[in-house]
Amino acid sequence: MRRLSRTIRFADGLSVPNLARVMAALPLVLVLVYAPVRMGAQISSGLDPNATVNAWGGPTYFGALLAHWLDAIVSFYVAAFLLSHVLLPAASGH
Repeated sequence: MRRLSRTIRFADGLSVPNLARVMAALPLVLVLVYAPVRMGAQISSGLDPNATVNAWGGPTYFGALLAHWLDAIVSFYVAAFLLSHVLLPAASGH
């Protein structure tokens, strides 16, 4: 959170590279927030018997759940990896 806060506050000053850093970080943060929400939506969609008829994971609720969770987990970790390279380093002494 410190690194994200420093990046969004333009701790290194307002410049084109820092603005590009913020613009690259925002979609990645949205992916990090969206993935758990999407995983929860998959659990509740199992209440609809028609939700898994043509699911990629197979004709079962469990197969569809695993397929969508795998996508969410992979996208979460890819976004976290990219974000770790985009954000400013933590302030020294913290």
